[in-house]
Amino acid sequence: KFVENGTVTGWDDPRFPTVRGVLRRGVNLEALRMFTLSQGASKNVVNMEWNKFWAENKKELDKDAKRYMAIDATRHVKLVMEDDVGENEYKLTAYHPKDPSLGKRVVRLGKEVILEQMDTEGMAVGEQIVLMRWGVVEITGVQTNDAGVITELTGKVKPDGNVKEAKRKLSWLCCPQIPGTVRKNSHPTTIPCELHEFDNLITKEKLEETDNFEDFINPHTLATTIVHGDVGLRNLKKGEVIQLERRGYYRVDEPYVGNDRKPLVLFMVPDGKSKAMGGLKGKLAHH
Repeated sequence: KFVENGTVTGWDDPRFPTVRGVLRRGVNLEALRMFTLSQGASKNVVNMEWNKFWAENKKELDKDAKRYMAIDATRHVKLVMEDDVGENEYKLTAYHPKDPSLGKRVVRLGKEVILEQMDTEGMAVGEQIVLMRWGVVEITGVQTNDAGVITELTGKVKPDGNVKEAKRKLSWLCCPQIPGTVRKNSHPTTIPCELHEFDNLITKEKLEETDNFEDFINPHTLATTIVHGDVGLRNLKKGEVIQLERRGYYRVDEPYVGNDRKPLVLFMVPDGKSKAMGGLKGKLAHH
């Protein structure tokens, strides 16, 4: 019925509890095997909560999920460094904080970077923040609009800053280059990405025999967020699972092919929690 009426795109839709559907959503086969064995053999019909499985699935994914960052394409704030940060300055950082065997990647630094708008709320001059994978930055200037919303910040890098004392540890990216303005021999700072979140097709946890399932169809099961993604994401292959720091785990559904009009498409993998990691909220509940 869901396929016939167009509620889902097909039998492999990631919202659909088919094998093809859950694999496309990011189910790890080893996690599925272990979860199935943990339920034991039974002839009875067993109702299991997805949240428990997704929590176990996350543990398996985390072992190999490389870390990247992404910033909302429309709701972000520019931070301008007063320091003399070169256009081609880079820093090496581990793909995974707990597994050095996964190697390292290059993070591009910049005089102008972007932060999530929601992360800047209440930020004041003199506050020290941490730009993840870079270091401590002291805020030296704050610009706001008529509504009091921060529109731009200035700051300076504090090499001797105390990471532990800073209350905000934030994701960031170099300011995206405007299409058509990239200079010859220069390298892009970000790539366009679409983040897709999914929710349950049915709003009721357990349907009774007398229930008409059409009365419980969830009208809001897909949400899409456009973000600027770490340029390293352009090398990902279909099916790879990565972590966007402070956002969650994502599976590559459509790799980036170098065309800004065709973004990298990432499907959020549920983690069994009701809130996103690191404080960045999604548009739908995590299931």
